[in-house]
Amino acid sequence: MLDKLFLLLEIRPLSCGTPLVSVLKPSNLTLTGFPLSDVLLLITLWSCPPLWDLENKELVADFVGHSGYISAITISPDGSLCASGGKDGSIVLWDLASKEVLYSLTAGDEINALAFSPNRYWLCAATSSSIKIYNLQERELKDELKPEVAEGKTPECLSLAWSADGQNLFSGYTDNLIRVWQVMTSS
Repeated sequence: MLDKLFLLLEIRPLSCGTPLVSVLKPSNLTLTGFPLSDVLLLITLWSCPPLWDLENKELVADFVGHSGYISAITISPDGSLCASGGKDGSIVLWDLASKEVLYSLTAGDEINALAFSPNRYWLCAATSSSIKIYNLQERELKDELKPEVAEGKTPECLSLAWSADGQNLFSGYTDNLIRVWQVMTSS
């Protein structure tokens, strides 16, 4: 099992002093931090992401909710929600204050990247075939974005980022293009 393969990851302050956190884990590491916080989520090939308090150097929680390995994670801009996407094609949303699962969404394919809109109303999930936009209040899929390709295989979206005003979604693809999508973010 992959959870038995280990590498040592040390997170250090810029001064390169004593490590803040040392983690034993295999490759495929994804990191995300909370806005204005000393809390960090580390995602690797685990099926439950560990939540670390960097100030106290403690593991705060393991979030359980995926049946397979986690491939993407993001924190809402206000720091209240965490969304993780897995190889199992599911997206799990957690309340970070209570450390409880709120609900799951189904993407139907492995999740490559996740991004909350600046107002936390929308969540985008990049899969191998499309970008799916979920309305988090209604807990449903609202739109699916697919790039137009002249010929050949449809490129896979690997990264997502919202503009600060929440009107545009930037997506990076395996064909080395960044596509900009104008997204309507009102109900």
